[in-house]
Amino acid sequence: MRRQGLTDGTAADIIVGMKTQKVDKAALAAAKTLGEKSSSFLIFIIVFAVIWGGALAAGFIFYARLQGLMLLVLIVAAIMLAVTTYVAASYFITPAEPIKRDETTLYMFCGFGWRSLPLDQVDEVRTNLQPLRPYTSLATLTDRGTMRIFDKMSNLYRVRFLDDPAGVKARIDELKASRICIGCTKEL
Repeated sequence: MRRQGLTDGTAADIIVGMKTQKVDKAALAAAKTLGEKSSSFLIFIIVFAVIWGGALAAGFIFYARLQGLMLLVLIVAAIMLAVTTYVAASYFITPAEPIKRDETTLYMFCGFGWRSLPLDQVDEVRTNLQPLRPYTSLATLTDRGTMRIFDKMSNLYRVRFLDDPAGVKARIDELKASRICIGCTKEL
């Protein structure tokens, strides 16, 4: 997936799979909010950044005595701090309302840009609400606020940092069901 520059003042071309989507900025602004970004993920990001920053500092402090072991600690801490920085950047780029809808379309902030999906193309919505285990990573914590939306072509749209992913999933399922019922009654 890659994102191209703005073609005009109202739409951004987004390449998803083999087709181009136009996300109309005016329609996006007029769309109703389905879900909001949770502020608790910022606390998790800060905690993990402090932990891995401390491990990196300890690696530098004790490197003179335990070179082999501390070199490993330095490498792991640097990698994990880079991953935490990436998650923090994606958190700050994500808007306060990362998923919206209008009468026919679902708008999602996936990755680093907006995607649109007609409601009749939504196939399945999944969330991860498994109980946390004693060992918890940053990926596990952020996955609890992630919603995966699959379209009928099996494309995956991942919306992260949601406050209530189960509630958003229920609303999308209701919208999908109402769209199907409306389609059924029109055909009869």
